Amino acid sequence: MSISGNVWLRHFREHWIVWVTWPASLVALALVSFRHPEAPPAPTGHVRPLWSVHDPLKVDGITDPVLCPADEAGIGDEERVIGVVEGEEARAYLVAAFEIHDLRLPGDLAVHVVHDEIGGRQVCITHCDITRTTRVFGGANLPTIQVGGFDQGMVLVVDNQRYRQNDARLPLPKTRFEEVSWGEWRSRHPRTRLYVGQRRGRL
Repeated sequence: MSISGNVWLRHFREHWIVWVTWPASLVALALVSFRHPEAPPAPTGHVRPLWSVHDPLKVDGITDPVLCPADEAGIGDEERVIGVVEGEEARAYLVAAFEIHDLRLPGDLAVHVVHDEIGGRQVCITHCDITRTTRVFGGANLPTIQVGGFDQGMVLVVDNQRYRQNDARLPLPKTRFEEVSWGEWRSRHPRTRLYVGQRRGRL
């Protein structure tokens, strides 16, 4: 064997691991470099952070609900409303107005609580669009009621104390309400006024 052949053989014996593994390394590098791009994450839609009864979140509800007469409502008779009567005055609240379709900021949670006055009496309508739970409270001097997030149900903050919306211990006087179709409510209360949500503007 020639001298150059001996040198090459000695080099191969000393560095055989490199000669054996480098083709596999190149293949792996090619696979990494030319792999298909990852698909973008699927849209999450209505994402809701799970703020709990222990978190400090407090969001004021709607305090100046926009109301319109029944004949200017512009909604279908099949729409669901929350109806409340105090004295001789009837009021309806569109259930869809309490729903969030794109939660971006904690302040968006304000739509879940609406403060109003009906027949000279303070009322507070609360609706959770996840659990489909509605509770209405009323009284001469209602305490401050805020939205505190979501924890197995909507969280309400009453005088800085946190409760789940369906908690029987909520220190608030309940008010009777009905959840019916707009057509039925309007036929029984033709002079009712309707809340359709702040984002729809004045009608």
